[in-house]
Amino acid sequence: ATSRVDFCVSNYDSVALPKANGSGRNRTIINKGASICAVYPSLGDNLGQGINVRYLLEANAIVNFKDCGENNWIEVG
Repeated sequence: ATSRVDFCVSNYDSVALPKANGSGRNRTIINKGASICAVYPSLGDNLGQGINVRYLLEANAIVNFKDCGENNWIEVG
């Protein structure tokens, strides 16, 4: 699934990923806004930077995450 953020009016406007459950699903976040978008894991999940730690997505950037296990997302190519 893909989430496209068209308007990040201020730095750190945010989106959240669903709970990781080891299903292998992919999520793509596209930031088309002019500011940094904060991508948050679901409570207790890890995006590769620590439990409950946000991922900062620069303006006009794309990030892909894969649900690789209970409470764990990994950034992929």
